[in-house]
This record gives sequence, structure tokens and C-alpha cells, in this order.
Amino acid sequence: MIKKVAFIALPAKNPKRAGQFYKEVLGLAQSEWDVDAWVEVETPSGETIALVQEPELAPYIALETDDIEAEIDRLRALGVEIVRPPAPLPEGDMPFCREAIIKDCEGNLLKLHQRLAPEPGQC
Repeated sequence: MIKKVAFIALPAKNPKRAGQFYKEVLGLAQSEWDVDAWVEVETPSGETIALVQEPELAPYIALETDDIEAEIDRLRALGVEIVRPPAPLPEGDMPFCREAIIKDCEGNLLKLHQRLAPEPGQC
């Protein structure tokens, strides 16, 4: 089941530069993620905006779920197109989440996002 919007992703050729705009011009707060290809900022009410170098996907909405496998099974049974089944983040990233990509009935891409518990010893 979908719990909430995890984040909204906007495309950015230069996420660091875009993050500066959102922080310095719009006054949004820095989130925990600030790497070359992915910068997050937060609105005062806690929503996250990710500025990302994912031209094949962005813009998109990521929807949070507690059980991505069960949610994909449920959606598949309803005839929803699964573009990319659940997978960990790309090699080299910390495995904090699993993601899948689906299409809505209008062809819009949506990410399903499940946060994972950190491994022992991780922050």
C-alpha cells in the first residue's frame, strides 16, 4: 500500500547549482542528500524535492511503500505496466532503499520507493 509521497524529482543538468537556487533564492532547507548527481531540499512542511540527473525519468513522483514486492504484485495483478521491477540503488550507492518504476494509465512514470533499515554499523 502507498503511504505517502516520498519525494518529487525534478531534472537538473547541475543538481548542485539547482540546489543552491532552491536554498538561497527560495529559502528551502538542505536535506541529508547532497551529492553531484542528486541534491535534496525540504519545504517548511517537510516535503522533499530531489534535483536529479536522471534525464530518462525526471520529472517524477516517488511514492513510499513499506513492502515494494507486495505492492508490485498487487499492481501487476491490476494490469499496471511495470517498467522496472524492484531493485536496489545502483552499484556504489548506499543500499538505503529499493525502487521500482511503473506507468500510470496516461503513460506517466512513477517510482515506488521503500526505505530499508540500515545495516548494523551504518549511520
